[in-house]
Amino acid sequence: MATLSQVRTWSTQHLIEAAGYWTKTADQWEDVFLQMRNQSHTLMWEGAGGDALRARTGADFTVVSAKADQLRQASKIARDGAGTIGAAQRRVLFAIEDTHNAGFAVGEDFSVIDSRTSRSAAEQAARQAQAHAFAADIRQRVAQLLGVERDVAGKITAATAGIAATTFPETPHDPKPRIQAVDNHTFKDSPQQPQPGPPGNPFAGWTDEQMRQVAVEIANGHALKHFPGKTPEDLARSIYDAMKDPNTRIGSSIKSGGLTLLKSDGTIIFINPQDGDYGTAFEPKPTATTPWRTPLEYFEQNTRPKLRPSG
Repeated sequence: MATLSQVRTWSTQHLIEAAGYWTKTADQWEDVFLQMRNQSHTLMWEGAGGDALRARTGADFTVVSAKADQLRQASKIARDGAGTIGAAQRRVLFAIEDTHNAGFAVGEDFSVIDSRTSRSAAEQAARQAQAHAFAADIRQRVAQLLGVERDVAGKITAATAGIAATTFPETPHDPKPRIQAVDNHTFKDSPQQPQPGPPGNPFAGWTDEQMRQVAVEIANGHALKHFPGKTPEDLARSIYDAMKDPNTRIGSSIKSGGLTLLKSDGTIIFINPQDGDYGTAFEPKPTATTPWRTPLEYFEQNTRPKLRPSG
């Protein structure tokens, strides 16, 4: 049983904050995985490798959408539950207020004591009976409050079941498929798909070779001019490593909608199939008029949502 002090300070703020977080997370998951699915259909990759990528990103989006719906359901339960718990708390407080108005004091254990002096034994007996009735009513309402709290917690637990253990289906894989890129260079697929990560990692459905191909395309484009000290091979390796690095920040470009990566060394990488070079890479340099002073501030002001690969 709770105490009087606990009931007075009972808060549902954690439920309201959780509801907002879950809704935002669900939107972020769907945004990133929908973008990856759509981009896989715009990449000029022919053959079994390209078909596998499109099938995989489509399947991954289906999985993520189902999990996002779970989060939204949990969010609704949390918001509704906060209202129901708040109403139950107010019923307790109203009963306590009525008790005080009748001239009784309420203890921490919800015991009720007459604060007035009775003028006769009959009046004292009547007041004592009234005190017992007030105490029973208050304790019943406290029990209802605790019951509502447990009910909401149970519903949230059920609604979020399985989210933490999310897995993605493996895509059937031809042992020797090949990807034909638009520049007629041929890339051999890896024999196995990499293990997928949980929602939040947009590269979960990509093979290592598919990531290497995108890195090569970007490194051989106009991005190279931003790194005069690097060869195309060095830049491609750096871009590939960024996609694999769990410390890389990942977001969606506000301007183009493409993926934006922020490496730990401050390098920004854009991945966008609509770009002729599949994207670019550079080290942002602030000027006197830019509203940002660091690569991290540049990233945060130009992307949404802000995610980290789960590794």
